[in-house]
Amino acid sequence: MDRRLPHTFFNLFVGGLSKWIRVYDYRDAEERAEMYREMCAGEENPEEYEFPEVAGCLPASMKEEPLEKENLIRLRTKLASTLVGQLLGHAMEIEQISAQAERPALSDDARGKLSDANPPVPGFLAVFSPSDAVEACFEEEAQYALETPPEPNLIIPMEPDNARSVRTAFHIFGTVCDILAASVRLLDMMPGNSEWVVDA
Repeated sequence: MDRRLPHTFFNLFVGGLSKWIRVYDYRDAEERAEMYREMCAGEENPEEYEFPEVAGCLPASMKEEPLEKENLIRLRTKLASTLVGQLLGHAMEIEQISAQAERPALSDDARGKLSDANPPVPGFLAVFSPSDAVEACFEEEAQYALETPPEPNLIIPMEPDNARSVRTAFHIFGTVCDILAASVRLLDMMPGNSEWVVDA
């Protein structure tokens, strides 16, 4: 098995999903931990404060460079009949669906109205193991997430009297729905994920 595969899988899945909804992952956690360090730097005894060690919870594979597209396709074909190959296929599908539309840019007016809002509530939390440093940072941030209204995960502008605008808006909305459905299919297949699956 190629040691670059886990990082490649992460980039495909999280990259495709985070284009449309906020995904809380190790990068958010690092930003939060750094903010805490800066806040405590001016305290009388900053060494007394403990911060989640985000870098320490990253698997070694996350430090590898992701696979190039040509090698990725070759590996996907080789592993097609295995669970790993199927999971990789789903992650590639998510990236492909994500590329079918562009996330609409917010107007200056919309950005101004959201200037006092908190970041969007994450739609997905990506951790490497239960109760790791990423989850610790997320839980700390979650305590303050709703103190002010959160920014929407996605705003799709639409002019109801403009047929092209309506078609574009529904194309974007359909893409997001397809991304979420593909993500659920992938998560349902992941080993050890049954405790997070809610039966209808």
